[in-house]
Amino acid sequence: MDGINIIDQPNEILLYIFNKLNIIDVFYSLVGVNPRFDQLIFDFLDIDNIPCSFHQKYINDMSGIDYILDKICLKILPRINKKIRKITIDPYSLKHIANVIDFPQLYSLSLLGYQIDTISRDLPNGSISDLLMNKMTHLTIDLNIKKEITRKNSPVIFEAILFFGKHLTDLKFYQVSSESSLTFFSWNNQNKECLSSTLNNLSIHVSNFDDCLYLLDGRFQSLSKLVIRIEMITRSLSNINKKVNL
Repeated sequence: MDGINIIDQPNEILLYIFNKLNIIDVFYSLVGVNPRFDQLIFDFLDIDNIPCSFHQKYINDMSGIDYILDKICLKILPRINKKIRKITIDPYSLKHIANVIDFPQLYSLSLLGYQIDTISRDLPNGSISDLLMNKMTHLTIDLNIKKEITRKNSPVIFEAILFFGKHLTDLKFYQVSSESSLTFFSWNNQNKECLSSTLNNLSIHVSNFDDCLYLLDGRFQSLSKLVIRIEMITRSLSNINKKVNL
């Protein structure tokens, strides 16, 4: 019995197989094989959500991921950039993607695997801030906190994101700490200015109950949904108005 050749399969079978694969693997392995594959991939697959946070798979072969990202950025993304509405990137893929291709329909950005020092570097220097200022409405960010000293810098990052994200309506801001559970921070409550007039939905990990009071102290004028995980509930030490109208 002869072996089955994937090229000989009907379009329905091929699309079923393609949809079971990671879209990045499809782009890298199957685009360019033949015109039929290209047509199926670009015309029939759901390619509006691109997960480009995958370098951990190639952590021992960074030259391999460079090759993959170069192919995707130079030969594939220019063909589909107008279709992409959501994208997930990490610090390594950001430098290949962010300043290379324009995504006119992009509204949702996920930043994964970032350290405080990395995002502090990338945020003000154009890579991330340009994406945020370009009508980005949805943002998810996971910070990998390894040191307590960097954990205390999280408020700066949080407020910087809101400063650049003038159009944000949905924000998920998480910390993954090697020293504790998922947490956020305690703020300096001297500044009473509004941080965002557009944010409707906020999901966040915070350290204590005072952080919750901070979030509800009028700094988010349009906030309608707040999802919070609190690391520790203790007696409040804050002078924040606890009876503010929501």
